Amino acid sequence: MIDKKKLPMVAFLWVAFLLVGFPVPSSHGEEYPDPGKFSGPDACGNECHKEEVAIWKETRHALTFNEMETSDKGKEIAGKMGVKRPKTDDACAFCHFTRMMVDGKAQVMAGPTCESCHGAGRDWIKTHGDYGGKDVKKADETPAHKAQRLEQSLKDGLIPPKDLYLWVRNCFSCHLGHNEKLVNVGGHTPGSNIELVSWTQGKPGKAGSMRHNVFYAKGNQPAAVERRRLIFVVGLMTEIEYGLRAIGKATQKDVFATKMARRVKTAWDKLQLVSQAIDVKEIKTILSGMKAIDKELKLNNADPLNRLSEQIKEATKVVAQGYDGKGWAALDAMIPYSP
Repeated sequence: MIDKKKLPMVAFLWVAFLLVGFPVPSSHGEEYPDPGKFSGPDACGNECHKEEVAIWKETRHALTFNEMETSDKGKEIAGKMGVKRPKTDDACAFCHFTRMMVDGKAQVMAGPTCESCHGAGRDWIKTHGDYGGKDVKKADETPAHKAQRLEQSLKDGLIPPKDLYLWVRNCFSCHLGHNEKLVNVGGHTPGSNIELVSWTQGKPGKAGSMRHNVFYAKGNQPAAVERRRLIFVVGLMTEIEYGLRAIGKATQKDVFATKMARRVKTAWDKLQLVSQAIDVKEIKTILSGMKAIDKELKLNNADPLNRLSEQIKEATKVVAQGYDGKGWAALDAMIPYSP
């Protein structure tokens, strides 16, 4: 039985520490996607992924195209940030929209699309859909050609649904924001209240989940329970990593820093419970790293946070690629959503 009272209290230090202040250098280091590298959802849905695109059109990602810019909150944030048109502003478009080159000009074509999550497709989409020649169907593709095709597609930027490590990172790149000014000045939330199992395996339909299982099974069924456990754990680990990096970029004792600290604390507490329930050495290693970093926390000292973030990143990759969720039934009661 899990004893919550025995959880280490070190996570509470984040909030208390940040209330005093955390003046460290800020550098977002984000590169805005090149509109010239996007092909658009029709390039995916014309032949191979028709059902996926139809489902996407009912998700929040698609619906935000018309809703975000006209909502009261969207207008309020834009006004505070001095943004006249969110659809043409880099900071807004980075997560809320997809821009493509049309007649030599960058134009907003949709909300977050297939390529927002799976990588801009210009460099890989033809390779991805070539099964060995013009008249060769997927069912007739040779194993050797399939291996070469997938390898080249990955090199060219494809993020496939089966690569849990990569697509989870892509989710958090937007859903756990690193833009301090947007939060403190604009009043934007410091990221979404994201929980990956419910967000990716929830019920499809109007504003529902994509699930990403259409191509592998009929009926867009939720992922197997073992896969959902792995998604839950990898999501927690990634949230902690990204949260620590965000804290390391904070420059002011304000909403951004304190709320990021609380996010890290909440995710860390959950990961402690996970570690009590299942025996995964990579999780235990990063939890012990938190105890070590406790002694190094002080003003103007982001380096320990970045070092721990790198350790968590590598541990998360090992867990995502080296475990399958089997034997982790003890986690089922912790996961807030079960299809």
